Amino acid sequence: MRKAEFKNRVEKTIKTFLPQFTGFYSTLFEDIIDSEVDYILEGEETYTTDNVEFDYKTFKDDISKQCVGVFEDAFNRDMHVKLSVSFESLFSPKFYNFENDSINVAISLSQDDFDTVISAIKENKTEISEQLKEKYSSRDGFSSFHSTDLDEWIEDLTLEFENEEDCSHKWGAILEILCDVLDIIDEEEMVDKVRGNVSLDYELK
Repeated sequence: MRKAEFKNRVEKTIKTFLPQFTGFYSTLFEDIIDSEVDYILEGEETYTTDNVEFDYKTFKDDISKQCVGVFEDAFNRDMHVKLSVSFESLFSPKFYNFENDSINVAISLSQDDFDTVISAIKENKTEISEQLKEKYSSRDGFSSFHSTDLDEWIEDLTLEFENEEDCSHKWGAILEILCDVLDIIDEEEMVDKVRGNVSLDYELK
């Protein structure tokens, strides 16, 4: 009995990206920034984009950290697990032609949590398989490096948990699909919960 209890307390930390965060370029998250800038500029007649310097980097990091907490709360609540999701960094591409910003996170989960997530994936196999095919099937202009076979994904996730495989992308992707299929949280809800909880710092030039 004591062995089983110890096993359930063992945690694995996985590095991946934050599900349901869509980036700051042409998204609802960009609207948070635009709204805050408008609010500041409208507060003083003499303020313009020419004489006010905004601390966008810190603001984006603050939004990102809020998003991490929102995801953790929603996922743990709906899935009845105790994942610990930690903000690591915000990645912003040099060009936005083919990708957007993403939040790098570390997700710690126990054996029990892992089993719960895998069970949910298997219980919703049809819907999740359809999304895998939609997202990862090669097509004109897109060559996929990932299988669309859900069984292969489950095997890879299991090997990752057992320290025998590195599939950090697949963890973020499968959790994002799970959020969509089970209606746990989406971009709009995440934005609504973050908006108003962060403020943009600025100074006059």
